[in-house]
Amino acid sequence: MSEQTDQPAPYGARGEDYALWRAREAVAQAEKLLASQAATMAYHEGRATSLIGWVCADLLAVAGMLGSHPTWPWVVGSIGVVFPSLMSGYYLYRVYQPKEWSVTGIRPEWLMRDWPQPTERTTLESIAGLYIGEVARNEQTLHRAYTVVRKAWIWFLRIPVIGLIWMVLFAAEQYWLHLVS
Repeated sequence: MSEQTDQPAPYGARGEDYALWRAREAVAQAEKLLASQAATMAYHEGRATSLIGWVCADLLAVAGMLGSHPTWPWVVGSIGVVFPSLMSGYYLYRVYQPKEWSVTGIRPEWLMRDWPQPTERTTLESIAGLYIGEVARNEQTLHRAYTVVRKAWIWFLRIPVIGLIWMVLFAAEQYWLHLVS
């Protein structure tokens, strides 16, 4: 053997070897992206779960207040807390709706079908092509989840502001009615 054939190529794989390496790498990178997307979705769902607890606590506090003071002024005054809580709850509910979501892995029956010219490279390229579409679909689902969780947080953060404004308006109206009578 000559010295040239015993030494590895100085720039890595070439030709058909490069195409196979690229296909393997595409599948590996797509699997990493899908795993990262799954972690991000779990993060959004965790934030939503945490916020559900806070919204429920607000609503239970209002229910407790109404239970101890069951008069129409308290019922009317609680609308400033109940309405934004319900809006936040509505958006949180949307986070947990069924969604199209892709995970890593290919169904075995897909791999077992007959291919026209089966090679490792063409199979890996097909898997990478499937993953590319799934990554894009997951990105859209993640964007919707982020948007919905963000809207839920915005409504949740409005609870004290709207509640305070509502109470001030209600107190001013009661004061004005007291002055008039």
